[in-house]
Amino acid sequence: KRLFAMDVSSVFTKPELLYFGNYVNWELTSDDKIIVGKSDAYLFYICSSDGNIIKEFRKDYDPARISPEEREREMGWAEKSAKERIRHMEFHKAFHSFTIDGKDRIIVRTWQKRKGRTDYDYDVFSPEGVYISRFCGKCIIKKWIDGRFLAVEELPGATSAVKVYELIN
Repeated sequence: KRLFAMDVSSVFTKPELLYFGNYVNWELTSDDKIIVGKSDAYLFYICSSDGNIIKEFRKDYDPARISPEEREREMGWAEKSAKERIRHMEFHKAFHSFTIDGKDRIIVRTWQKRKGRTDYDYDVFSPEGVYISRFCGKCIIKKWIDGRFLAVEELPGATSAVKVYELIN
């Protein structure tokens, strides 16, 4: 039996899709659903554990310009075949990455920044894909576990740190 399939062949003709965050991301929910996100279109699929699409949802977004600092950082680890295209890219993909929290809410790290801030916006969706809210944060949230989340925070220079944050009500 063939499970959910998605065409990702465009990475072979557009290697820049592999940079500035994940191109395709997926998470498994507590009730064994599979959430798949495609960052070039702000497109999500919610699938059953046997691979059938239960729901598809998209979000409109305003493209965020790539800053010179972001471009320079990405060029540092880009493959030679992608560097020229990255150099000419004006805008980011729709989102950087996503994760889910302990209640299976979908937390999407966007490329949007609020005026005068350096941290990025996160969009929050219900497990059914309904938009709930937005918050901003400096780190890239990787995993939520029992009211805490693991995140990667970029430090000055070219280093990063993994940090654990606890949410207090």
